[in-house]
Amino acid sequence: MSKRNCRESEPVEAYCFLVAANFTEQGHVSVPAGPAKNCNVSRSNDEAIAKVYNNDMLMRHIVSFVTDINTLNSYVSVEIGDVWFVLPSTTLDNRRDKNKRCTTQPLKLMNTLYGMAERFALGITNVRLGGAELWSAGVQNHQLIVTADLLRFINDRLKNLRSISFRHCGFDECAMGYLSSMECSLPDRIRELSICGVWFDRNPLISEFSRLITPSLRVLKLETFKVGQLGSMLLDRVRNQQMVLDDIHIQLSPSSLQGVSVNALRNFLNDVSAVTREFRIDVHSPRRSGEILLFAIRNITFLTNIAELRLFVQPSSRTEAENVTHIFNHLGKLPNLRKFACGNWKSYDVTAALSNGLRFCFLLRDLEICCLSTLLVSTVQGITVINDGAMWKSRDANCGVNHRFVAIRFFHYSQEMFFTGVCYSCLSQSIILNRASLRVKSSLAFAMKDQG
Repeated sequence: MSKRNCRESEPVEAYCFLVAANFTEQGHVSVPAGPAKNCNVSRSNDEAIAKVYNNDMLMRHIVSFVTDINTLNSYVSVEIGDVWFVLPSTTLDNRRDKNKRCTTQPLKLMNTLYGMAERFALGITNVRLGGAELWSAGVQNHQLIVTADLLRFINDRLKNLRSISFRHCGFDECAMGYLSSMECSLPDRIRELSICGVWFDRNPLISEFSRLITPSLRVLKLETFKVGQLGSMLLDRVRNQQMVLDDIHIQLSPSSLQGVSVNALRNFLNDVSAVTREFRIDVHSPRRSGEILLFAIRNITFLTNIAELRLFVQPSSRTEAENVTHIFNHLGKLPNLRKFACGNWKSYDVTAALSNGLRFCFLLRDLEICCLSTLLVSTVQGITVINDGAMWKSRDANCGVNHRFVAIRFFHYSQEMFFTGVCYSCLSQSIILNRASLRVKSSLAFAMKDQG
C-alpha cells in the first residue's frame, strides 16, 4: 500500500479499529473531510490492495506500526431515531487547551442538542453516552468526557428519561459536582442504569457518581469495572438505602479482580445476590489469565436467584478445567436459570459436565454455545446437530434438554468473529452504533419511544 500506487496528491484510505485514517509519507494520519477518490492504478494492483485490505490479521499488523493515529478533531456521533450528526466534542485528547482545562462541550454540539430537544424531548426515554471501546488500540485519548453542561442538558430537557447508559467515557470534577447537587433531579427519574468502562479524574469522585443509585432505580448493569472500587461503592449505596432491585447484570473478567482477593469477590457476589430479585452474570475469561477468576466463581451455583448465566472461558490447565466442570455439573442447583450461554473450551470432560448439568435445568428456555467443535456438541445428551452445526434441536422430549426450549443456538467459530475479534453473540442488544459511529472516536445516542 505504497503511495506510488496512487497520484501523489491522493493518500490511501484504510478503515480499521473504529478509525478511518489517511496515511502519508511523512507518517501523519488524518481523517478525510469527504470520501476518498479512486486511485488510478492497474487492475492487478487493485486486486493486490484488496487482498491486503480484506485481510484482518494483516491489517492489524500493518496498523500496529503507526505510532500516532490522529483525527482532524475529536468528534461525537449524535443519533436520535434515524437522524444522526457528527459534531466536535470534548475528549481526553482535546480538553486541555494550552494551560487551561476545558470543562464544557463545544458550543456547536450543545446548540444542536438543544435544537433537537425542542422538537423531540418528550419522546426521548433512553440516552446512551459512550466512547471508543478499543481504548488500548491507540484511541484511549479520544474517549468522550462527560461534562456538567452535557448532564445539565439531559436533566433539564429530557423529562421523560427512564434509562441512561455510560460506556467507555470519563467524568470530570464539574460533572460530578453537578450530579451530586440539589438542582440535578436526574437520579430520581432513572429506572435503568448501565455502566461500562467508565473512569474518573480522581478516585474520590466515584462516591459522588454512586448518587445515581436511588430508590427509583430498578435495573443495574455493570460491565468492565473493578470490584474493589466502583463495584463495592455502588453496592454500599444500594445496601445503605435498603433497596432490592428487580434485576442486576454484572460482567466479570480477570481485570475485575484487580486489588481484591478471592474471598472478597465471593462476598461481593453474595451481597449483590441479596439485593436483587434476578441476578445475571456474564463471565469472560481469556486463555492464561482466568485461573483466579474461575476458582473464585467455582461455587457460583449457590446463588439461587441467577436467571441468566454466560460463561465464555478458555481453561488452559487441568485445575481451570476442573473448576469449569464443577460449575457445569451443578447447573441444576440454579432453580431460576432461564438463559445459559457458554463456549470456547476444547475439553471433552467439560462438555460431558455440561451435558450432565443441563439435564436438571428444567426452567431453561434459551441455550447458546459458541466456539465449540461439532464433535463435542454431539456428545450433549438430548441434542442433535442439524444444518451442519448451525443450529440445534431437541432429540428426546423425556430428557432434561427438551422441547421446552424457545431458542437453541450454536455458532461456528468463523461465523462468530467480528472484524475486531468481538463475538456477535456477545454484543448487547442495547448498544446502537450505525456505520457513521465507526468513523469517529465517541458515540452519543438517543433512543425514542415508539410514537405509533
